[in-house]
Amino acid sequence: MGTAVSTVYYNLKLRHPTIDIPNIDYDLAVLIQPMLMLGISIGVAFNVIFADWMEAAKRLEADGNGTEAEYKLLPGGPSNSTENEAKVLAKPRVSILEDVRWKELGLLIFVWMAFLALQIIKNYTATCSAIYWAVNLLQIPVSLGVSGYESICLYKGWRKIASTGDGGSNLKVHQLITYFLLGVLAGMIGGLLGVGGGSIMCLLFLEFGVPPQVSSRSF
Repeated sequence: MGTAVSTVYYNLKLRHPTIDIPNIDYDLAVLIQPMLMLGISIGVAFNVIFADWMEAAKRLEADGNGTEAEYKLLPGGPSNSTENEAKVLAKPRVSILEDVRWKELGLLIFVWMAFLALQIIKNYTATCSAIYWAVNLLQIPVSLGVSGYESICLYKGWRKIASTGDGGSNLKVHQLITYFLLGVLAGMIGGLLGVGGGSIMCLLFLEFGVPPQVSSRSF
């Protein structure tokens, strides 16, 4: 968490590598991040369920063979060549007050705090009770509300995803649905396997034409 906070603080002051806009694409983050968090909640629930199934299957396999699977070290190790890679030239840093889009950042903070509050409340309810599922399902209107608001703005042309460098054309309905589904899917994979959902979305955004410096720092 400390690493993530310090990285965000560092990137808040950077600019887009080719366009005179903030390096973090706030519209893209507001569109995808709530759906990503919803998918993570679903993936974490699957992780809890699947863990018991896989553990039971592993025990049966071990009992049948008489021995457990042997742990083997991965060959080799991290290469030092990555330390010698050429550094990408970045535009000068600017003041945070000048570069941050506070409205979009406020929406993201609202989603984070809402999800955190719901998770805390859920821990004080009986597992699988009506209140338990009601609190869980409240994550859906929170994420859909913020992402839906942003999608309407992008569809109507009130906002633009300008980081792609194509002039920030309006998004179509099928594109918005694709973003939604990919966000939930990436979150589910991240929550299930314990990896960052943002790292999965970064790869997809490269295909959509978002520069790697922007996609990696927006998530």
